[in-house]
Amino acid sequence: SYNSPQREVVWYIGNLAPREARSVTLDVVITDNAPLNTIIENIAQVESKHITQSSNVVNIRVVDSISGAALAFFGGNGFLPSTLLEWLLLIIFILVLVVLSRKLYGYFEETKEKKTK
Repeated sequence: SYNSPQREVVWYIGNLAPREARSVTLDVVITDNAPLNTIIENIAQVESKHITQSSNVVNIRVVDSISGAALAFFGGNGFLPSTLLEWLLLIIFILVLVVLSRKLYGYFEETKEKKTK
């Protein structure tokens, strides 16, 4: 159900036995008329007769699709490494590619020279 004045969406997930787990996934679609840089706050809260427990706050920032795609590709948990180890592995991988390509180029140049003689 949706509580408009509180801006809350409530799901009833039924009864859970002790130590039983249930998963809820939230997919969000932002409308085209949402103002850029709007922050949407998401908090999950579980309530029972005996306890109320809230999750960490998850903030969703509205960005345009082009800059959002660029952020995902060039940073923000996307294409580029995020730790020193990942950067070192990427550098080593690039160096191996350079060495292999130089070896292959040299091999093909040698083969070409032999054919022309």
